[in-house]
Amino acid sequence: MKKNPKRRAILKPWPAAILAIDPGKTSGAAILVRGEIFGIWGVDGFEAADIVVQHWSDLATVHEAELVVVMEKWAGTFKRGSITAAGLGESAGMWKAALERNKIPKSRVVRVFPQTWYARVIGGRKRADQKDVVMRAMLHRYPQIRQMNAADKLDHNGAEALAIGTWGARAPEVGDVLPKRVREEFLARFGK
Repeated sequence: MKKNPKRRAILKPWPAAILAIDPGKTSGAAILVRGEIFGIWGVDGFEAADIVVQHWSDLATVHEAELVVVMEKWAGTFKRGSITAAGLGESAGMWKAALERNKIPKSRVVRVFPQTWYARVIGGRKRADQKDVVMRAMLHRYPQIRQMNAADKLDHNGAEALAIGTWGARAPEVGDVLPKRVREEFLARFGK
């Protein structure tokens, strides 16, 4: 049986407003519109998740971009135990509820394994000091973060969300959930 070939990232960011989510006890969230950062947060409650989702939706309208959620997914066993698994599930549920309340269709949600976004954005395999590596990489890639407001200062959760969004901005999986007309017009104009 042939293995599916790896799909290549596109060169120009999709015409999407991406809400990137790193679920956890305190979630990281980042909004990128056409690959440009519009916010980075640590989110730890339903009200905060709703505020971020509404802000993301407003930005998509203003910038005429398609709404896409890119959320980290996980599988298998958890080395840190059942408390970690429960926290991830609770956080993912909080985000799913916020998206549902804001009428975001499930068809606009892309899930990505940590090793996938890490290999593409950071390079190589995940390491024991992954959180620090991701933080340094995002500060290097986006130097404008240092000039952002105090509320937007980057922490480990936000750094991982930003890396997830960075992956999503050019990932073929994001193009797959865009409306067919939008995807085809974009690819005809900017190529693959």
